Amino acid sequence: MRLTCMYLPRKKALRLIKKSYRFFTKRAELQQAGKSLITYSHFVSSLGNPNKALSYILQAEGLLINKQMGQHMFLVNKAVISMHMGIFDDSIWNFLDIAEMSARVSYDKLAIQICKLVWLIENDNCNNCEPILQKILEYTDLEPDKAIVSAAYYDVYYYYSLNGQKEIADKYKMQAQELEEWCPIVKAKFHNYIDKEYAFVLNKKWVLFYLEYWTYDLLY
Repeated sequence: MRLTCMYLPRKKALRLIKKSYRFFTKRAELQQAGKSLITYSHFVSSLGNPNKALSYILQAEGLLINKQMGQHMFLVNKAVISMHMGIFDDSIWNFLDIAEMSARVSYDKLAIQICKLVWLIENDNCNNCEPILQKILEYTDLEPDKAIVSAAYYDVYYYYSLNGQKEIADKYKMQAQELEEWCPIVKAKFHNYIDKEYAFVLNKKWVLFYLEYWTYDLLY
C-alpha cells in the first residue's frame, strides 16, 4: 500500500498509505508502521498541511528510534517540512549539517544540498552558495533518479537567475527541462500550470525533495 504513492494520484494514495499505517499499528509491527508514517507525513505536507506533517514525522521518528542508521532521513524531512512552513532559522541548517554526516547514498546527499541551497537563498546568503552548488553538480552526475536531478538543476537555474547570470541560468534550465517528464513539479513550473496535486508546493519558488521510507528497506 505504501507503493501506491508511486502510481496513484496523491489524494487516492494518501488514503491507502494511512490504511497501511493502521494495518501495521494494529499488529504491533512498529517498524513497518513507522515507515508508512514517513510516507504519510510528506504526502500530507506536500498537499498543503505541513503542520500536521511535522507531527507525523516526529511520530515516525519515535517508532523507529532504536534504529541507529537512517536517522538523517528524519532530519532532512523535518527540514523540508519546516521550510514549507516558511521556517528558515538556524535550527534547519543544523538539521542538515547533522544529516550530512551520516548520509551515504547520492540521492540523500543531493537532497541535503538542495535544502542547503534553498536555505541560503532564503536567508539572502548567496555569497556562500558556491561550495553547495559544486556539491549539487557532483551528486547529479552520480544519481540515477531523474526526478531529483531535474529538481536540482531547477534550483541551480533559479539561483543563477536571481543573481542575473542569464547564460549560466539558461544552461541549467535546459538541463532541468530535459528531465521534466520525470519531475511533475518542475514540469508544471516551466509550463506555468497549476497541478492540483502539487498546488501547495508550486507556490514555492524552489523545489525540495523528501527522503523516502525505503531508506529503511535498503538498510535493514
